[in-house]
Amino acid sequence: MLITLAFSTLLPSLKMKTDIQDFLPDDELVKANMRIYDYFGTQQQIMMLYAVKQNANSTITPQALKEQYFIQKEIEKNPEVEGSVSIATLLDQICQIEFGTTLENSTNKQIITALNDLLTERENTDIRILKKDDPNEAIDYKPFPRLSKGKTIDCMDIKNYYVTSDNTTITFSIEVYDLSQLKKTLKPPYFMLNVIEWYIDFKNLIIPDKRLDINFRIAAHLEPTNSLWEIGKGVAKNIKDIIKNMRKHELFNSYKKETYLWVKPPGQNMYFPVPLKTANVTFNIEDNRIVINISREEIGRLGVAPKMGAFEIPAKLG
Repeated sequence: MLITLAFSTLLPSLKMKTDIQDFLPDDELVKANMRIYDYFGTQQQIMMLYAVKQNANSTITPQALKEQYFIQKEIEKNPEVEGSVSIATLLDQICQIEFGTTLENSTNKQIITALNDLLTERENTDIRILKKDDPNEAIDYKPFPRLSKGKTIDCMDIKNYYVTSDNTTITFSIEVYDLSQLKKTLKPPYFMLNVIEWYIDFKNLIIPDKRLDINFRIAAHLEPTNSLWEIGKGVAKNIKDIIKNMRKHELFNSYKKETYLWVKPPGQNMYFPVPLKTANVTFNIEDNRIVINISREEIGRLGVAPKMGAFEIPAKLG
């Protein structure tokens, strides 16, 4: 009790301080740091640079964007700058994804393409491949060029192509001049034809690596349900299958729809067919279109917009 009373006599001489500088060590390093705070402040600030055109038609021409990219890289060399962002930053990333090169080393055409991809909002509508419809030829099939003039088969005469996609599916549409010949029976319209194939050649225009420079061909097949004779199966088994198919009325006049993706790897001179498990082909008689729907996941495993975990390379078909 006496000790407490003794210390209480010192209470009037106590001073309370809240300034953190009073608690810092008294050395030169601390003093230098405090002088920097006095000169430049203690908080980080965001500085914005506004670019205006002078000798260019716009601030987003390829040359102007390259100059902005150069200025940005020079600013980032300053150790006091923690980071910077601009439209050039975004274009640099797009150029590296689509063309495998930086904005600085991209061509004017590549920069314009990347800029359009950045500023254009994509809609889930049909993308028309041919600017003008392919004309309706008078002769579509010439089985014997020296003996006859040929035949007009408008269901084989392609008019235009269309591509559309969403988060799960890529849809290819092949428009022909007349599909009414397949309305009653799904079979080739000419007796000398056993198989019909409609196809679209395309490739992914986004090629960050040369190993992904792959040519593709998506094809819709109309082919016999059963083969007439299978080489290597043996005579007895082939004859047995012929008899069975005759009883089922599937020997000659039965056809099925199939979808194949033909793949031509880089450096190869030929295509390799790959059957697609999730693909579905339909014949839209009213619109004269052969429609092929394919899962993005399956076609991605074959090189179109491949996905590795959470990372997916975007698809830009052309």
